[in-house]
Amino acid sequence: MPYITVESGVLSDEQKEELIKRLTEVSSEIMKVPQEFFVTTIKEVSDKADERIENQTPDDWERLYAAAKNVINPREISPFIEAGGVGAAIMTKEGNIYTGVCIDTASTLGMCGERNAIANMITNGESRIAKVVAIGPDGKVGSPCGACREYMMQLDKNSGDIEILLDLETRKTITLKELIPDWWGTARFEETL
Repeated sequence: MPYITVESGVLSDEQKEELIKRLTEVSSEIMKVPQEFFVTTIKEVSDKADERIENQTPDDWERLYAAAKNVINPREISPFIEAGGVGAAIMTKEGNIYTGVCIDTASTLGMCGERNAIANMITNGESRIAKVVAIGPDGKVGSPCGACREYMMQLDKNSGDIEILLDLETRKTITLKELIPDWWGTARFEETL
């Protein structure tokens, strides 16, 4: 399907009609997908998250949140690099906390706070994560990006069980395997056991 080229940032009536036509085609194709192909429904994910809320240890999430917030320090490193806008904290299965900040570069060589926290963890001899928190400079919790999710999945055969904080106030969490159902690398982990 070719792109719709927009001149001066405004869609013409013809372009609007073409866009609506394409969206309608895509929507009708999505509706043809059998329900069994959808691994987890939004309600199932929400119900699982609600169950976990009841079983949380609030101290862990508060400690992780505070650790992530403590490393946030937005700053310009050079004309090409900014760092510290997002802080992340991970708790290992052993109960240790490691932190990291995002490093944004002009050439995609940057690194998210979660991956920097993981590098810190690995540098200190650990590799199994239990919990993850990432927050922005506004103090709001955010979910890891796709690259960070993939990075975490590759760490350990049980990485799918990593809990990710979605809301500090309610202690709502989600597991990594809920964010990446049917992960491509599961079979490789099974082969190495």
